[in-house]
Amino acid sequence: MKFAIFANDFAPDWFVVTIPSVQTLTSIRLKLLLKTLFNNLLQCTPQAPVVSVTPAIKGELSVSEVKALVSSLTFVTLSIVRILSSSYETVEPVIVDSTVIVGELCQLGLTKDLAEGFATIFEEYRERLVDWNVKVMTKTPNRLNDVSWRLMMNVISTSVTFDAGEPTPSLTNQKPKGMEVQMNFKVATATPTNKNIAFSADLATFDTLKMELERVRELMNDHHS
Repeated sequence: MKFAIFANDFAPDWFVVTIPSVQTLTSIRLKLLLKTLFNNLLQCTPQAPVVSVTPAIKGELSVSEVKALVSSLTFVTLSIVRILSSSYETVEPVIVDSTVIVGELCQLGLTKDLAEGFATIFEEYRERLVDWNVKVMTKTPNRLNDVSWRLMMNVISTSVTFDAGEPTPSLTNQKPKGMEVQMNFKVATATPTNKNIAFSADLATFDTLKMELERVRELMNDHHS
């Protein structure tokens, strides 16, 4: 089942698993925890939210359970905030208000009083969180300095690697079982050293990236002309 609070996408399994931990909180404790979480979110970046204290939790959960609980609340909060900030591009418009939030959190297994508690505190912070997200996401990004890649192709039982700039060897009578591209982006940061961002992608994911980049290039060309 897809949810509006996740931009018309499915709820991650790891998020659903944390619902029982949230259920251990009373509505009052959840509200206290959310206020702490939201206040800390407003003071840092969306990639690294910090909760310095958890006044709503007093010995009922293990450390790992508390971390999972905070992560899940952070995740759903940022998902909704990004939707409201129009950070997601969706095929169909996504409407997320208190009624939707309460209804979908209940569908995910949260009790109505906790779902309403979340919606109440979120509404209290809604404008500030959206403004914060817009400001953070519109900051000048790091500049890309260089890109390198290599193609990993599994041929029969042999793994063959093609580095960027090298000729592709002939693979006569050999059919690849699968392939993956590994890419590394070198970006300039505020520090004297560069930062490397590496990732790998299968053919389907790479095709999606290729189409998106082609669309961006068309937009850049239209703007330039």
